Amino acid sequence: LLLDCTLSGTRGKALIREANAEHPVFAIMLLIFVLLANVTMMGVLTGLLVQTVKTVAEVEKEENAMVQLKETLDSLWPCVLRHDDDGDSTITEQEFNTCMATKET
Repeated sequence: LLLDCTLSGTRGKALIREANAEHPVFAIMLLIFVLLANVTMMGVLTGLLVQTVKTVAEVEKEENAMVQLKETLDSLWPCVLRHDDDGDSTITEQEFNTCMATKET
């Protein structure tokens, strides 16, 4: 069962038996090689999965930051418009300081 599962079914079992017929050390070396190759591939796949999850988390974090920034600007904009004394839809440094000094923000 170990040979069938480790060495890809029917082809692997015949290969290991042929190596064992030559010399038992060849069979052991082949089995160790296959096991190390499998463990290495599992490590690579695990690393790929972890990197993908990390990238998705970073993208979601950036999206959440953008949403929070938009909400903050949406709540700040009415205050800016209330303190726009000259009505030109731009705000001077004095108007900005007045806006920040009020307790409503």
